[in-house]
Amino acid sequence: MTSLKRFSQLSHNKPPQPKLQRQSSSQQRPLPLISIQQQNQSSASKNKLETIIDKPPQQKNNKALQHLEELAKKKQQQKEQEELEKKKKSEQINNARLEVQKRTTQLLQQKKQEEEEKKSSQKDEEEKDLSEVKKQIAGPSEEFLARNDKLKPNQPTITDRKVFLKRYNLPIEQKIFIVVGGYSTLKKALVERGWFENPDRNSPVFDLKFAIKQSDVCNSEIQDYQIVNHFLKNNLITTKVGLCHSLKNLVWWNNVEVDSFFPKCFDLTEGEEGEDFKNEFRFIKAECILKNFVRDKKVKHIERLLVAIQICEKRMKDVDDQLDDPVILFMGLIMLIQKLELVVTEKEWEVIQKDKGNEQILEQVKAQKWFKRLEERFNSMFEEYKQENPQIADSINEENFEDVKSEFYLRIVDNILKEFEQRFPQFKLNGNLNMWLVKPGGQSRGRGIKVFRGYDKMMNHIKSVKGRSFVVQKYIENPLIVMKKKFDVRQWVMVTDWNPLTVWIYKECYIRFSPIDYDITKLNDKFMHLTNNAIVSKCDEFHESEIEGNMWGCDEFSDHLQEQFGSDVFQEIIWPQFCKYVTCSLESVQDMVDNRKNSFEFLGYDFMIDEDLKVWLIEHVTERLVKLVLNDLPKIILDYPRAKKKKKCDTGGFVLCHKAKMQVEKPMNGMVTNLALEGKKITK
Repeated sequence: MTSLKRFSQLSHNKPPQPKLQRQSSSQQRPLPLISIQQQNQSSASKNKLETIIDKPPQQKNNKALQHLEELAKKKQQQKEQEELEKKKKSEQINNARLEVQKRTTQLLQQKKQEEEEKKSSQKDEEEKDLSEVKKQIAGPSEEFLARNDKLKPNQPTITDRKVFLKRYNLPIEQKIFIVVGGYSTLKKALVERGWFENPDRNSPVFDLKFAIKQSDVCNSEIQDYQIVNHFLKNNLITTKVGLCHSLKNLVWWNNVEVDSFFPKCFDLTEGEEGEDFKNEFRFIKAECILKNFVRDKKVKHIERLLVAIQICEKRMKDVDDQLDDPVILFMGLIMLIQKLELVVTEKEWEVIQKDKGNEQILEQVKAQKWFKRLEERFNSMFEEYKQENPQIADSINEENFEDVKSEFYLRIVDNILKEFEQRFPQFKLNGNLNMWLVKPGGQSRGRGIKVFRGYDKMMNHIKSVKGRSFVVQKYIENPLIVMKKKFDVRQWVMVTDWNPLTVWIYKECYIRFSPIDYDITKLNDKFMHLTNNAIVSKCDEFHESEIEGNMWGCDEFSDHLQEQFGSDVFQEIIWPQFCKYVTCSLESVQDMVDNRKNSFEFLGYDFMIDEDLKVWLIEHVTERLVKLVLNDLPKIILDYPRAKKKKKCDTGGFVLCHKAKMQVEKPMNGMVTNLALEGKKITK
C-alpha cells in the first residue's frame, strides 16, 4: 500500500510535458526534451512502476503504432491498385484507338485500290472503243491521233458556244454531242446524222451528253435544251436498297401485289426490317419442315413437326379474323396486341432451327408445359379423327399405329400447304431448303453475292464485313432449267419521262447461263448459282460449255422454249410479264424521281423464270449498253419527239411499253411518310 501511495505522489508531482505533434506511423516518435533532474525522477518512478506493473502503457503505444502502420500500408496498396487499373484502362483505350486507326487505314487503302482498278478498266475500255471507231470510220492517221491525244490535256476547256463553233469552223446550227466512256456505236450513229463530237468531256458546250455516271451529266449548269441520259434521284430505282424500299409504294399506284413478281427482300441496315427478316426466315423454315414431311412421308422427330404445324397455323390467321374473335375482345387490349403479334417465339425456334444434332434440346422440350399442351391438343384431334373414321379406328393395332398417326398428320399438313399455295404467291419459290441471297448494297455485276441456308451463318458473315450495307433476298428454289443450266434474262428499258410516266422496252433481250450444270444442294459454288458474265467468265469450264459464250439471243431462247413446251410461250406468256413488271416497278417511284424534260434513263432489268413460266424481277441496274440498243437510241430521243405522226416513226427495236394518261402530283414529304399508328398509355 505504501508503494502505491508513493507511486501516486510521484505521478502527481510529475512536471507537465510539452505536447508532441502527431507523426506518421512509418516514422519513429522523438523523445521530448527534459532536464536531468526530471530524467532522474522519471527513471526512478519508472523503475518503481515496472516492479508493480508489467509496462501496460508501452504495450498500448506499440499496438497503436502497428495499427497506424497497417492502415498506411493498406492505403498505399489501394493507391497502387488504382494506379494499375488506370494504367490498364489507358492501355485498353490506346489499343482500341490504334485498332480503329488500323481498320480505317485498311478501308481507305481498299477503297483507293478499287478506284484505281475502276479507272484503269475504264481507260482500257475507252481505248478499246476508240480503236473500234478508228477502224469503222475513215479519219486522220494513227500518228496524228496520237499527237492530238497528247495535246488534249494542255488545251483549256471552252465554255462559250460561239467560241467553240469558231474554233472548229462550224455553222451556228451545228449540233454537238459529248460521249463519255467509249460507246463507239452511239458516236457513229450521231456522226452519221451530221452531229459534231466535242472531245472535251468537261465542256458545257453540247446539245447531247451521254455518260455512264450520273455525276458526269447532272449538275446545276445544264441548260433546258441540253439532252442528258440521267435523272436526279435515280438511285431510288437503280440500287438494290432503293428498289427494295421503293416497291413498297406500288400499292398507291397499282393493284398488283409486289410479292407476285419480286422475291422477298429486306434491307438489313434498317432495324425494323432486320426483325421482319428474322421472323420471315423462321416462318419459311417451318414451311420447309412441312414440305419435307409430305415429300418423305416420315419425320425423324415428331416434336419438330408439331411445332412447325403450330407456327404455320399461326401464319394463316388473318388479322381481321383475330379482331373478330370474341375471346380476344373479352380479354382486353393487351391480350389483343399479344395475339396479333404473329411471330415465331424463341421456344418454338429452338425446336425447329436445327435439322440435326438437336436431340438433347428436344428431350428438354418434351417436359415443358407449353409443349405438353400442344401434344394434348393433337392427341385430342387424333381421337376425333378416329371417331369420324370408324373403319380406321377398328383397323388400328400395335404394328400399324405409327403409320395411322403419320397419315393423320399428313392430312393436316396437306390442308395447311394447300391454303399456303392459294394465299402466298411465293409458296413454290420458297422451296424446301430456305435458301437466301446476301447482296452488298453498293456493288454490281454479282460481286460479293453469297448463298446461305443458316440464319446464324448469314448474320456472322454480314457482321464480319464492316462498313457496307446489305440486302437479303429470297433465293428462287424452283428455277426453269435449260440444258441443265441456270439462267437469267437481261432486258433493256428506257424511261423518257417520269411525269407522265413514259417507258420504252427493247424487243431484243439476251439470256445469260451459268457454265456449270445446276445442283441446288451445292451452295458454295458461285459459278453454278450466279450468271453475271463478270463472275462466270472466271470459271475454268466457261469455254467448255455446250452453250457458246454461255449466252443466247432472244430468238434462240424462244425457239428452245417452243420445242420444249409445244407453243410460243415466250411471246404469249413471258414477254407480257416483262412489260407488266417493268411498268409496276417504275410506277412505284414515278412521283419521287426529279423529272426533267430532255432527260432519259437506261435501265437493265434482270429477270428469272421459274419452272411454271412465272417471271420474277431480281434487280435493275445502269450498266454498259449493247450495240443494238445504242444504235437505235437517237431514233427515240431525237426523231420520235419531233415526229408529227408518231405511229409511222421508226423506233428501231424499241417498243412503247407504257405511257401514263395523266400527270401525278409529287408529295411534299413522300419519302418520309410514316403511316404507323402510335399512341401513349392513358394514366388516371
